Amino acid sequence: MKGPKWFDLNHDGKISQVEQMLGQSMMFSMIEEEEQEQRNLLTSAGIDPDDLEDMDDFEKYQALEDAELDPSDFDL
Repeated sequence: MKGPKWFDLNHDGKISQVEQMLGQSMMFSMIEEEEQEQRNLLTSAGIDPDDLEDMDDFEKYQALEDAELDPSDFDL
């Protein structure tokens, strides 16, 4: 199996299917947490994250700037 070295949880130089599955699960959890943090930040700034998804890039940029958020902190 291939994957980042940190997937090799038992440090045997090989990445088993279980290690790969656990590593991918950890990565997906971190991504989900980051997405939830961004949604919470938008909500606390008065922006509905679902509405933001429907906006074009210029509208998103403007809405974030109007809310005094840095647009570069978000994946537009």
